[in-house]
Amino acid sequence: MTGTVSRGDGGPVFLDDEVLPQILQIVRDASQLVTFVTPYVRLWGHLQNAIDEAIGRGVAIWFVVRAGEKKQSEQLEWLRKHRVRVSEVQHLHAKIYLNERKVIVSSMNITEKSTTNSLEFAMTVQSEDDSRRFRDYVARLTGRVDTSRPARPVRRDIEQGGICVRDGSKMAFDTSRPLCAKCYLEWAKYKNEDYVEKYCHSCGKPTKTTYARPLCLACYKKLN
Repeated sequence: MTGTVSRGDGGPVFLDDEVLPQILQIVRDASQLVTFVTPYVRLWGHLQNAIDEAIGRGVAIWFVVRAGEKKQSEQLEWLRKHRVRVSEVQHLHAKIYLNERKVIVSSMNITEKSTTNSLEFAMTVQSEDDSRRFRDYVARLTGRVDTSRPARPVRRDIEQGGICVRDGSKMAFDTSRPLCAKCYLEWAKYKNEDYVEKYCHSCGKPTKTTYARPLCLACYKKLN
């Protein structure tokens, strides 16, 4: 692309032609969930293939787009037919791309024109606190959390991974989000935080837990 500026330092800032590969890598590296926050959507072959491959690996895909954009209804229909969840948000202007390990903020919309005819930037969020703020913001956009209640604190001294309280699969340890991406999408249909689940989020022991109380008594006493 004419006018491309190379960052040249191996850092977290990406410019112009460097941006698209980073967004595609978010999809390719995901193991649980990818979320696209992009006002405008115009899909193209490489991205569609990456989405299909991720879904085939069991990754949940979620698009948050600007509401009322009739010109992209065909694009949203493609996403829904391919088992991608779509949320439409009024006045959306943010562009954020994330999986379970990385958060990228960018000027780029997910449109083919943006990949070929626009000068764009992207930044990988490095700070853990900043990443959490972006994740919480995206969660509010999608309605995935009840923002009237404070988030439960996450213990930072836990070295082992976590266990999904519903299906027992391995995942990142996070007591405020104790479901894997697949089970979360099932839970989000009703958002009942007191629904009885099957496993302790910390030790994995079969026991009665809930989204609100994801630890067995022994682990709760140990970690609090």
